[in-house]
Amino acid sequence: MYVDSLVTVLILFKLTSVDGSHFRGGMITWKHTDNQQIDITYKLSFNREDEDHFCDVLDLVNGELIEGEGSLICYTGCSSISTTLSDMSYYCTDFNEEDKWTYGRRTVNVTLPRTSNGIYQFRYSSCCWVSLVEGGSNWSLLSTANITIREDIGRVNSPPTSSTPPVIRLKQGCYYSLTIPVEDEDGDTIRCRWANSYEECNGRCYSLSSIVLNKDKCVFSYNATGSEGLYAVALQIEDFPTDKAVQELSSIALQFVLHVYKSNESCEMKPLLETLQNSNDVVYIPVSTTYNQTIIARGYGISEIILNSPKEMLKSELSKYGTSNDRWYVNVTWTPTERDIGSHILCIMAVDSIRENVDKFNTTWSITAENTLATTDCTGEYTGNASRYCNSGGKWQEPAYTNCISKSMQHLRTLTAKLLSGDSVDTLVSTILEELENITNGNNGLRSGDLLTSSAVLNDIAKYVTEHKDTLTVGQIQIFGSLCDKLLDDSNHKSWEELNNEVMIIYQDMNASNRFCQCYF
Repeated sequence: MYVDSLVTVLILFKLTSVDGSHFRGGMITWKHTDNQQIDITYKLSFNREDEDHFCDVLDLVNGELIEGEGSLICYTGCSSISTTLSDMSYYCTDFNEEDKWTYGRRTVNVTLPRTSNGIYQFRYSSCCWVSLVEGGSNWSLLSTANITIREDIGRVNSPPTSSTPPVIRLKQGCYYSLTIPVEDEDGDTIRCRWANSYEECNGRCYSLSSIVLNKDKCVFSYNATGSEGLYAVALQIEDFPTDKAVQELSSIALQFVLHVYKSNESCEMKPLLETLQNSNDVVYIPVSTTYNQTIIARGYGISEIILNSPKEMLKSELSKYGTSNDRWYVNVTWTPTERDIGSHILCIMAVDSIRENVDKFNTTWSITAENTLATTDCTGEYTGNASRYCNSGGKWQEPAYTNCISKSMQHLRTLTAKLLSGDSVDTLVSTILEELENITNGNNGLRSGDLLTSSAVLNDIAKYVTEHKDTLTVGQIQIFGSLCDKLLDDSNHKSWEELNNEVMIIYQDMNASNRFCQCYF
């Protein structure tokens, strides 16, 4: 029949504002093809900064196969519990530089041995989850297939399908009701439940704190009042022949990450999608016919439109739509082949630049008009003000902290002034160096204002030691050298770049170091 040569695409819209641990979730599903053969499709997400999972535009265009890691094993129904069905290499279908994830998929054809009940389970497990606020460590996904002929429909069951972005961003303090997109070719009843066994979820079982799952509607409600960070969700998507049935026909593993982030913006503020299709529309595409769609996102500073899509679907670069500054678009194209016959879910997520409103020093940058230099008071124990430019594309540039100086640093400048005035004791050099060492021990690096002040403090100490050679100790020179290393650490790279107009200060610091060493030797 003609309908057998059609590919159906369920379009769903998701709107959001925007170490050795690297797994970010995945899904394992299957499709019966012939006799004992099935196609197993797995979708995986990993940390993009892991070199084994790095993906860029060239990988997307060239269809490069990423090696991946580990193996998919036949956990039930094969000759042994560890029968390998496939390696876990995959084709990258999307990536995100800001959130540091790679997402990909692959379909492999396998021939299964005959069993008395026709039930098989496929498992993928290894270590480790990306660092999570709750749970973590090893991951495990387990999916179940039954390839016997169903009496009610006269053919092998088709399992439910689902698709979610690898990361869903949630504003801290906001309430969310999120629908898991699900579809079933046989029209079966679909239910969602928490993964709840070692085989299904290993280190990330059961629900995260305060989340509520409506199993019949596959909707979970969550009040994101917990700590900032990443939370894993591990679900099993199952189909049943009737509403009253208690025994599932199949079970599909679905795991993904929620990112709770701090924002001072309204919970209602989020981008909107404008397309020809509405949420949950079904599009029928004949095989070998090209599907084209323009996806338009409207909102403040749209930074990305993310697709969770079939492998061969192509997405253009994000571009401004017309002359409006708040509408952006991508074009998507896909030409399905006979291998693609069946249902596919296209999940679309729009991300706006509100995601960038908190920088690494926890300074909050409120919504700002394009081509505007924003200023704000320095946070914590810092005095002065910081500035940041919002460019013509509605994107934040790096903030400037040259005028932000901590009270601790200001105190050290007072001490070095006392040192140079002669109104001090020799032990004050050690006191200043030790306090400066404590201040520079943070992992986030120093603000540029504190880098400048640190250079001035070291310069003052070198001036003093030049005139008081007999007071210099081995411990002081060791701390001085250690401080130089800390100031030049990679964590301060951005702050040094910010100071590209303050080269003289750096030269003075280098000269100070030389004079210090000359005094010692």
